[in-house]
Amino acid sequence: MKRKFKKAYTALKKIGAPVFENEDMKRDGNFGLSAENNYDRIWADYYREFGWPVDGIDAEVLKIVDKNGLYFEWQNPGVLYAYEK
Repeated sequence: MKRKFKKAYTALKKIGAPVFENEDMKRDGNFGLSAENNYDRIWADYYREFGWPVDGIDAEVLKIVDKNGLYFEWQNPGVLYAYEK
């Protein structure tokens, strides 16, 4: 995993975000965020049922990925992947 991805991944893990490495995406160096593990905290919501203004993603999560020069893109309603800006 590239340094910026690893740094963001580690920071997200530290706050308890449901991030994971995807074998199919490893060659690109990115990782995923599950939008299906919203039990203790709402990390992401594709349908924006909770009124989030930016892509249905938790503000702290967005701050971490942005700080590392990354962004999330929805792959389907249950998963987002991180990419370089």
